[in-house]
Amino acid sequence: MALLLHPDGSSKALYEIRLAQANRVCVAAVGRHYWTVKRN
Repeated sequence: MALLLHPDGSSKALYEIRLAQANRVCVAAVGRHYWTVKRN
């Protein structure tokens, strides 16, 4: 359904994939920071 909100379905799909990848990178960075702080 989300594809209907964007005029170009392929661009929307690529945007969502990039967003998901960015979220994983962000979560990983926060996780590393948290464990580093907790270890110290």
